[in-house]
Order: sequence, then structure tokens, then C-alpha cells
Amino acid sequence: MRKLIVLSLLLTALLLGCSSGDEAASAPTAASTASPTAPPQKTFRNTAEVIKALDKHNLINCEEREVDRKRFLSNDTVSCILDTGDEIGLDNVVLFVISTYDDIKQMDLFKEKCKKDVYDDECNSYLEYTFFHSNVMI
Repeated sequence: MRKLIVLSLLLTALLLGCSSGDEAASAPTAASTASPTAPPQKTFRNTAEVIKALDKHNLINCEEREVDRKRFLSNDTVSCILDTGDEIGLDNVVLFVISTYDDIKQMDLFKEKCKKDVYDDECNSYLEYTFFHSNVMI
């Protein structure tokens, strides 16, 4: 559990760090227009942009996942392996999935279906390890 929290914090820091650096490409979101002092969140066009934002780290073998894309109701989904260089995951790596959404409502629909265990009995428990940032689910 602690290892997953560390990974979540790492991914959060990475995405928030890249959000503040590319405001010209970001579209306004409800979160960014709610407060004039809050920096706008970066909206990612596809998983390749997310992978580029995470490129400071050793990403290995990112592959498109058509099955997951349909299940997650996303526009684009890839699964990646992150080489942690330590003992966080099996064999020093962590497997994670990145999905991007053109319409945030699709992400919300997936979350609601998952909470109701429409997909399987374990889907709701996965949400506690899922990170949401703007239009990205990791």
C-alpha cells in the first residue's frame, strides 16, 4: 500500500510539474476558471503527450491497449512500465495504464460504472489507486 502511495505521489508531482510549464497548449477547464489565482491545468491531447511529460523517468515498453481503451471509455489508452530502480515493484518496475479523454464526461461515466462494479468486482477497489489529472487517468 505504501509503495502505491509513493508511486501516486511521483506521478502527481510529474504531471503537476508539466502542467505549470505549458499553459499555451492547455485549454481552460472548470478547475482553472474557478479561481483566478489557480494556475490552469494542462489538458493532454493523447497518451503520447503524457508519456512525454513523464519522459524524465525510465519508461519501458508503452503499448496501446485497445481492450482497456474500450473498457475505460477513453479515446486513447496505453500501458507502460516504469523502471523505478528500486524495490517498489516486481523486478524494480511498476506497470501502470494511462488513458486520455476528449470529453471529461466519459471519464466520469467510467468512474461511476466502476464504483457500481459494472465491469467486475475489483474495479471499484482499483479507483483508490487511480490518479486523475485534468483529462488524464493513470
